[in-house]
Amino acid sequence: MVFDAKVELDAARLKTALASFILLKNWNSRVKCFVVYVNRELNDVLLNLTKSWIDGFFSFNDERDETEIFLKKVRESLAALKNDVSH
Repeated sequence: MVFDAKVELDAARLKTALASFILLKNWNSRVKCFVVYVNRELNDVLLNLTKSWIDGFFSFNDERDETEIFLKKVRESLAALKNDVSH
């Protein structure tokens, strides 16, 4: 599981995270990759284009606090990984 935390998420920072995540997923397709950010400075179209490689985007700010959603997704991902390993 990999987290990329950004204060400001713009196109350049998204591109950097995406490149890292593509490399990781080519190495191990089961890895989960998440981006957390405070301020988003790009539109939904760019985020949607990256969904094949990035498993989730989560906002941590006063206007849109997705902390609980993020934690739930992390718990679900860990449980799925545990089930995969035990089988």
